[in-house]
Amino acid sequence: MAARLNLLLIAALSLLPGLASAEPVRGFTRCAADLQLSFPLAGRIAQTLVREGSQVRKGDVLMHLDRAAEELDVQRRKVQWQGMADLMIAQARAETSGKQLAAEAQISAAEHERRIFACLTEAERTDLHRILRKLRHALT
Repeated sequence: MAARLNLLLIAALSLLPGLASAEPVRGFTRCAADLQLSFPLAGRIAQTLVREGSQVRKGDVLMHLDRAAEELDVQRRKVQWQGMADLMIAQARAETSGKQLAAEAQISAAEHERRIFACLTEAERTDLHRILRKLRHALT
């Protein structure tokens, strides 16, 4: 805007009689307003698309931020979530395996008892059943 004002001033002065052949006017111009620019995220500027003094319009992209740090953070979070998912899967598998082992142990114990009972007389079986009931009752 200051550059336009400067050109208009020179053009207006050149139209005045007696100033048409005068030397060019030299001087300093001031900005009508200084602007503070900011980004919604912190980071390094990767690319500047305009130069100082360029005319820009509302919505024009002036600069691009380096996205490397943001992309690394996204990757870190993906790895973190994947790690948590893998941990949950491993815990579920361990729990399932533990339940399967416990079930197999019960089956093995039952099979062992069956074999022992097969070798005993009827009186011995009755006594053993009574002892096992007492043990089970005491453990619960």
